[in-house]
Amino acid sequence: MSDLIREYDDFVGELKADYASRGFRIISADEIASKLGFRPDLVVAHNGEITVIEVKSTERSLPVRINELRKRVKQLGYRFELKVVPRAPKKRTNPEHATRVPELLADAQKFVDADRLDLALLLSWIALEISIRVVDARLTNAPEPVTLTGDIIRLATELELISEDDLADIRAIAELRNRVVHGFETDIPRRLVARAIELASRIAQQAKLTGA
Repeated sequence: MSDLIREYDDFVGELKADYASRGFRIISADEIASKLGFRPDLVVAHNGEITVIEVKSTERSLPVRINELRKRVKQLGYRFELKVVPRAPKKRTNPEHATRVPELLADAQKFVDADRLDLALLLSWIALEISIRVVDARLTNAPEPVTLTGDIIRLATELELISEDDLADIRAIAELRNRVVHGFETDIPRRLVARAIELASRIAQQAKLTGA
């Protein structure tokens, strides 16, 4: 998986969580894809109004294509929003969003309580990744942060943030997270979501991002 795809996945996941936290309902993109003639990245609804959201990188945001998509969406009476994936920093820096980890974990637990296991899974994974990179930044002189899922898991193992006993679960969590981000219909085991929050919380403590 390329860095661009990873950044896209994380950004879509954060968008889903943000809209849900503001009272929007997440709709399966497959429900309206046939009407639109394309599969949107994200579809949300609020107060009877449907919003179709397209996520693009700055390199691939072609005005003609975007205008065509916007026209199709509005013809069906929906709102259209374009979101651009933020550029990742080129130089190695301590993640500036590390202070968000306690909030991410708290929101993840709230989504579990609300039976929104998909959003809880996404937020806990983001918290886990941030925490691993914070520890790595303190201990190594690598020029750029690790971003690929497989590399994140390998790094966590090398830094002794996870044990051999954790590997099967964290790999299953990563695979489940990828399916959720890409919009595949899938059962989300509550046990794995709870495990994701547990692992993320434990690593965040080791990274000194949360209290003991």
